[in-house]
Amino acid sequence: MTARSTFARRIDSLDAVAAFTDAALEGADPAQRHAVAFAIEELFTNMVKYGAEGVPRIGIEIDHRVEGVQVTLIDAGVAPFDPRSAPQARIDAPIEQRSPGGLGLHVLRRMVDVLDYRYDAGRREGRTRFVVGPRTGGPAC
Repeated sequence: MTARSTFARRIDSLDAVAAFTDAALEGADPAQRHAVAFAIEELFTNMVKYGAEGVPRIGIEIDHRVEGVQVTLIDAGVAPFDPRSAPQARIDAPIEQRSPGGLGLHVLRRMVDVLDYRYDAGRREGRTRFVVGPRTGGPAC
């Protein structure tokens, strides 16, 4: 069953996003819930921070099945941003040589099993989809 909702394009919507995610993932194992919640929060936050010109609401769809959780975030009225093409974080560089940002996507890429992005230029709509399969042995991060 797929749970769907939209949330105001504001950082203070994160509590509502977390409550929606918790309800949609009832019955999922804790490591899977953790990975999905982290990925949603990271992507939603980036959409709020970098897509200010977008429509006032961001859509989230969560499909929880035995074989895994598939999540799609829908961001309309924005320029394309493919999270797969963001530069890799320089985690091996000394802290004083690092640029701020990028660590959230770095961790996200390691926590999800599939990360996909589609952009419809005619609608100016980006769809970021990720899948987290069942976890064993604790969180992937």
